[in-house]
Amino acid sequence: MEIGVSFATASKLGLVDFKFSRPLPTFYFMVGQRCVYDCKFCTHSRSSRANVLKLSRITWPRFPLRLVEERLKTVDRKELKRFCVQVISSKNYEAELVGTIKILSEFNVSLSISVRPKNFEEIERYFDLGVHRIGIATDTATEELFEKIKGGSWRRHIQLLIDAAKAFPGKISTHLIIGLGETERQAVEFMFFMRSLNIRVALFAFTPVKGTQLESYSSPSLESYRRIQLARFLIFEKNIEEDAILFQNEEIKGFKVEYSEEFNNAFLTSGCDHCNRPFYNESPNGIMYNVPYIDMLGKVESIRFSELFGR
Repeated sequence: MEIGVSFATASKLGLVDFKFSRPLPTFYFMVGQRCVYDCKFCTHSRSSRANVLKLSRITWPRFPLRLVEERLKTVDRKELKRFCVQVISSKNYEAELVGTIKILSEFNVSLSISVRPKNFEEIERYFDLGVHRIGIATDTATEELFEKIKGGSWRRHIQLLIDAAKAFPGKISTHLIIGLGETERQAVEFMFFMRSLNIRVALFAFTPVKGTQLESYSSPSLESYRRIQLARFLIFEKNIEEDAILFQNEEIKGFKVEYSEEFNNAFLTSGCDHCNRPFYNESPNGIMYNVPYIDMLGKVESIRFSELFGR
């Protein structure tokens, strides 16, 4: 059995001829190849013509699981905090995922998976096997966009999230991709709804990839993405109320909160603890939507965002 390994992780494991010199607190793996679903933004969707070794803009070369296991035994564990497994819903993904979970669980490292489960029993099974956190990606902020871009039933998806969050409090996450047609207000409303369910939200910037149905779409504007990042930080890290975010039409116009330099941390990659997925949405020399390392925050022109506060 083979699994995908993100290029940076493969570098840390000595599986590719490249040295990724930055710390990588989370190692990223991928199970499955061509998906049975047809999400219009995804490189692995049923109708995609994109390279199946890619997920977003990252290359995930494939290696035998047993070789990955042997290389993991040689890793300096001081910087390693988490394993994250991205799951593509191939026809046989469950058996592959269970095998991967069993191997990775041997290392006593926190284990997250991102999966589109078919039912609640599937979620239970993964937690029983030792998974610490499960991400069930919603990706879109509204029912209309979900059914247009991802396909399937929004109501069934949301009910599964609700059931999982009740059964496993504090252990369920979801993803929200900005740039799929939602407004800033809709993104904020979605995040408040997820917080009410005790579900954490990881933000992604839409990344057009050649060969996908949305290859001609544009990435979101950086200023809009920054405002939504600030909203996510205040919602989940500062527990603000809904009336603390001010809108003009559908755009965020201000926050009824006193500004603090700590708010710059809003621009760091969001997700599970220790998740930084470096350059998943961006080129190292391009727009830095999600800042992977705290020392890179100095490159973010955040001073003008301070003007949004204290209104």
